[in-house]
Amino acid sequence: MKIGDKIKELRELRGISQRQLAIKAELDPSYLSIVESGKRTNITLDVARRLSAALGVNLEELIESETSDKNEKMSIADKLREIRTSKGLTQEALGQLSGLGRTYVNHIECGRIPNITIQTAQKLAGALDVSTDDLMEVKTSDKAGLPDKSMADMLKAFTSDFADKLQKLEIIEIPVRGVIPAGNPAVEEEIDLGVIRVPREVVEGKIDRVFALKIGGESLSGDGLHYGDNVLIDPDAPIIDGKIYAVRIGGTEVLARHVYKENGHLRLESSNGEYKRLLATDVEIQGRLIYQMRKL
Repeated sequence: MKIGDKIKELRELRGISQRQLAIKAELDPSYLSIVESGKRTNITLDVARRLSAALGVNLEELIESETSDKNEKMSIADKLREIRTSKGLTQEALGQLSGLGRTYVNHIECGRIPNITIQTAQKLAGALDVSTDDLMEVKTSDKAGLPDKSMADMLKAFTSDFADKLQKLEIIEIPVRGVIPAGNPAVEEEIDLGVIRVPREVVEGKIDRVFALKIGGESLSGDGLHYGDNVLIDPDAPIIDGKIYAVRIGGTEVLARHVYKENGHLRLESSNGEYKRLLATDVEIQGRLIYQMRKL
């Protein structure tokens, strides 16, 4: 027996009208009419509980005919529409109550938004006055709904993901070893200029090897690098044409330039037209620029 027929049978046995049952179960009368007519073939657990209480029967008795179908649960779109209409709410009203807006609610119910977050589910459940579990009761294979996980599992996954993101935002101190000319080559001089502070995610996996240098010229101004800016250098980064590297020329002079491989030597280019290109064979790559911090 279909759920609509079961409700109608129990209602008529008790001699009450659709309207009386709807009022007693705190449902919209038009919604109950749709269920009994068979136009609505599924009802939510919350609705079933209300009806069973109003009819004076236990929940199992009301839904026993539907037991074999319980593995095929509703999609999140159908579930949301089901609960909303059972409450007599329009999409506009639900959008206002949840703070999500009518358009967003409409897109969920139409399947244009195939997945909703836990936070969105909580807002909708709160506005509909049902538990999040009732709203998220979707079939396992339904990719248009929420993942088939318990709230505890999803909360654990969310907490773990949040912890990972928080760790990546941890501030790391990197030593500034000296000034790198971004102008004409100059003799290398390593000095202690303190430290710079960057998010851990910038140097993830490279913390033990990266170091910082301070820009000492304007040859890379076209890249947004100016005198006094700090840059992070990764000495193990591979050479890729066009990337910016700290290089040593002739064993002593250092500078920062775009590096290109060309016929057995390296071409060093600036991004400022006032500086000429350099062709060199006696070049030692000190490392690639992987991050820059503008001077405040």
